[in-house]
Order: sequence, then structure tokens, then C-alpha cells
Amino acid sequence: MMELKIREVRPSDTEDLEELGRKSWIQGQESFLTSEEVEVARQSSEFHKSEEDIRKRTEKDGTFVLVAEKDGKVVGRIRMAWNGEADSFVDEDEVQLRSMFVHPDYWRQGVGTALAEEAFARIPEGFSSFVVEVFEDNENAVNFYRSLGFETAGESVLGPEDIDILSRERSSLIMRK
Repeated sequence: MMELKIREVRPSDTEDLEELGRKSWIQGQESFLTSEEVEVARQSSEFHKSEEDIRKRTEKDGTFVLVAEKDGKVVGRIRMAWNGEADSFVDEDEVQLRSMFVHPDYWRQGVGTALAEEAFARIPEGFSSFVVEVFEDNENAVNFYRSLGFETAGESVLGPEDIDILSRERSSLIMRK
């Protein structure tokens, strides 16, 4: 097992986070995105977060971001949200896993599992379950969340109004643990 450090995100992580998000998102969705969407993702500012963006996000009550660090480089990130910071399909007693990125060079090496386990352990008392929304076509992600104990609880649709990189609507699964 590789030597991983799980810690809270820091404003100085901005460059690593941008590369991580872009590479992970594109490679993870590439099999079902159009070539135009992949190109938009490569150029998108969606993955860039300034130091100020990170400060604002980490100061909010009801959300936190953890990163996995290997040899001083951020190789994974997870964002959790609750109490009004989560999406509308999340109940009051649930926590949403808003997003998780693992650098493709570190897939299937336990980074995502380590991040999820640490995030679940840090959730405040009083929450009964976790919720994640994932593209139905992203079989790797669906199988990963199933391996963590998530089960399909519903279906939804994500479109350009949700993720500006998308050019059309895509089916998604709502999964609960």
C-alpha cells in the first residue's frame, strides 16, 4: 500500500486540484462524452479554484474538502456537504458526497477508498446516510460506490444547466449508503 496522507484542503493546493479535477473528470467520463464535450472540459475554467474560492468553501458550515497527498502532491480529493449545502434530493439527515476526484495515475490503488472512509468518519453526529449522484454511464464510478456499500435509490438527469461542460442531458443515478 502506498504512503498516503489524508488532510484538509489548503488554499495552496490550487494548482494540484485543477490538474487533478480536469484529468480525473475527463478520463473518467471520456467513454461517454462527445469529443466536443471533452474539448470543452479541457478548456473549462470549472476546474480552477482560486485560493479565495478554497478559503470560502472551507469556511462554510455544512461542507468540507479533504485531499489525499502522496510525496507532497495532491492525488485525490473528496467534498462532502449537508445542511443546505447539499443538493435538493438530499434529506435533512443525509450527507452528500458532492464530488470525488482521484488522479488517473492512482486509480485502483486505494486512494478513493481511503478518502471516502476518512470523510465518512469526519461527518458530524446525527446523520443517518450518505448520498451521491453519478452518471449512469460511468460504470467505474458506479461500481466503486457499490464497493463502498452504496445502492441505487433513484434516477435523475444532469444537463448543461448543472454542469456547463455538458452539451446535452445525461442519465444519473442517486445512490445511498
